[in-house]
Amino acid sequence: MRFNKKIWLLLCIGISFNNVYSLHYNYLNRVNIDSSSSKKILIVSAIGFTTTTHLALYQTWYKNYPMGSFHFKNDGKEWLQMDKMGHAYSAYTLGAFAYQSSLDVGYNHKKAALNGLLFGTIFQTPIEILDGFSKNWGASYSDIIANTSGSLLHYLQAYFWEEQHLSLKFSFRNTSIASYRPNTLGGPWYEQVLKDYNGQTYWLSFPLHKIIPQIAKNKTPEWLNLSLGYGAHNMYGGYSNVFETKGIVMDFSHYQRNRQFYFSADIDWIKLLKPKNNLGKYACMTLNTIKFPFPSLEWNTQNQFRFNALGF
Repeated sequence: MRFNKKIWLLLCIGISFNNVYSLHYNYLNRVNIDSSSSKKILIVSAIGFTTTTHLALYQTWYKNYPMGSFHFKNDGKEWLQMDKMGHAYSAYTLGAFAYQSSLDVGYNHKKAALNGLLFGTIFQTPIEILDGFSKNWGASYSDIIANTSGSLLHYLQAYFWEEQHLSLKFSFRNTSIASYRPNTLGGPWYEQVLKDYNGQTYWLSFPLHKIIPQIAKNKTPEWLNLSLGYGAHNMYGGYSNVFETKGIVMDFSHYQRNRQFYFSADIDWIKLLKPKNNLGKYACMTLNTIKFPFPSLEWNTQNQFRFNALGF
């Protein structure tokens, strides 16, 4: 079984690194460290941080499982591709923070975009390598494609537009499904956020005034976004709803696994709050990784239409 706990751990660490670096950058400015030195410090810090993080991940996670020869595993159909959405989202978000950090130390937008692409990709690639050597898992082509897609989504927009018209975001709700399989889907709520794909939703958020300029011009605030969401439900296992726990076979196949598609509004916190300093800017960027809980319309593959007051 594969889940996003490792990906989410790296994502949270990566965002924290960039936020801490922004404070460090403010300090460098106060003591008059030149741009060239700031760039070197950023690169060395990113390499050291990435290496240390993955060594720690190996010691705390992979070391506890048997290792073998490198191999691939086809898990493209697992969890109705929700884990792939998590990979793309993580790569995109890491790239966004690396891009902004690069701009802050003096890189032009094209080089900063490349830094974001490299960081978003390289930071996650060791996970696939470690998975490839693990007997319990295996490197995944679809994970690599998802990682690359998320990184490219940010890179191409940053390179050509110097801003993001399409952003990936995340939201979560608790589900009762996790209680039937807490070891797999999480026990406490903070574990469920990482492990219960039934409660996760991934969103593609875009500014209304950019996408529909003739209709929205001067009539809608620039911070108002629209969002398309994807989720899945009634998943008790990666591939089916029949599983074994403590020697007992549990059969939930009478619940139909289904995909969910959402339409909702959203907020661009940077456009709304217009931060004046790096601390505020990175705080708004962190808020922008989460979908604001506006009401939404849902259609699922059981051919049901629903209105959700909190968006999911």
